[in-house]
Amino acid sequence: MKYTLMHKNHRTLDVEIDTDSSGIVAAGDVYCVERIPVGSIRDGKAELQELKAWWSHRSIPISRSGIDKALETMGIGTTSELLTKCMGLSLSDTYWVRPESSDLAWENVNFFDNDFSDDVGNNCAEIAGKSWNIAFDDDIDFRVWISIPTPAVLKKSIKKRSESYKINFHSDEWTKYINREVVNW
Repeated sequence: MKYTLMHKNHRTLDVEIDTDSSGIVAAGDVYCVERIPVGSIRDGKAELQELKAWWSHRSIPISRSGIDKALETMGIGTTSELLTKCMGLSLSDTYWVRPESSDLAWENVNFFDNDFSDDVGNNCAEIAGKSWNIAFDDDIDFRVWISIPTPAVLKKSIKKRSESYKINFHSDEWTKYINREVVNW
């Protein structure tokens, strides 16, 4: 299926995503070199292998605790399929893929301003049978995915309250500072 890789509302390039593997299989026209993911372009042309790797790394790792249960709950076979069904949206950046014939806009689909399913977060946050809810301030509520104290495991979430955004990555002091001071954009 054909998509346009978007950076918010800016078209970056056209891509084709295989319906079976949910992987990028072709790159097409380049619209905005400056907004293409770092390392995915050379001499004004998309580097297909780098783009494939970038897309693949956007998927939730299959080793993530609880992801198998979340996929089963949603009736989805793989994390790659989940990524494509979510139009590549993430809480980590502002890239996404817009279906070729669609006129969808960032404001209508992004996870910062719009609701999204708690299935992944709820299932991945179940550690030893317990779901975790944390609030750092009395007036801020979070949908939290707990960071497990092992390398390279990060669970995150966001909840909108009072027209401000707060993202919880870890509960350390630096992240608390970021949550309070920086993330309100």
